[in-house]
Amino acid sequence: MNVAPTFLEAVEFAREDLSKRKDNGAFESALAWKTLVNFSAVEIYGDIKTTGAGGVEVKDFAEMLKIGEHQEIIEIETSIEPSSSDPKIAIEQMISRAENNAANFDILAVIAAAYIDSSVLMPKALGQWAMAVLRGEKKRPARHGKFAEGTGLRNYHIWEVTRILVKRGMTATWNDSNAQ
Repeated sequence: MNVAPTFLEAVEFAREDLSKRKDNGAFESALAWKTLVNFSAVEIYGDIKTTGAGGVEVKDFAEMLKIGEHQEIIEIETSIEPSSSDPKIAIEQMISRAENNAANFDILAVIAAAYIDSSVLMPKALGQWAMAVLRGEKKRPARHGKFAEGTGLRNYHIWEVTRILVKRGMTATWNDSNAQ
C-alpha cells in the first residue's frame, strides 16, 4: 500500500515536475498551437489516406500523431472543425475559411505538406490553394486575441501531476475542508 506523501513532499514534487515540464515547453502557447494544428491535420489527412491514398505513410505522420496525443485536452474551436465527414469536402470548407482563420490556414498547410511528402495526388482544391500560397497570392491571416487552447495544455500537465500524487496515496481535493 502506498504511503501518502506529506503536504510539503507533494508540493516539492509538484514544483519539481512542473518545472521540468515547463523547461520542456509544456506551457508554451506556440506548442499548444502546433499540437492543435497537427492533430487537426492528422485527423483529416488520416481519413483521406484511409479512403483514397492507398495506405501511403507520410514521413512525419508518426510525429504528427505523437504531437496529437493530447486530443482529449485540447478543445478544437468550432471554426476549425469541419462540418463534413467527407475529408475532401472538409478541406474545401477549410479553404473557404482559411482567408480569415489562421488555424484553418495552418492546418491546410500541414495537410498539403503531407500530400507532397507522400507523393499522393492531393485533391484539386487543396492543390490550387497550395499553389496560390506558394505564389504569394494568399497570405496567412493574423491570429487575433489570446490562444485559449494554450491553457488547456497547461491544465493537462497540472492534472497529470495531480494524478501522479493521487497514485502515490494523496486525496485530490479543492481545499483542506474537502479532505476526508
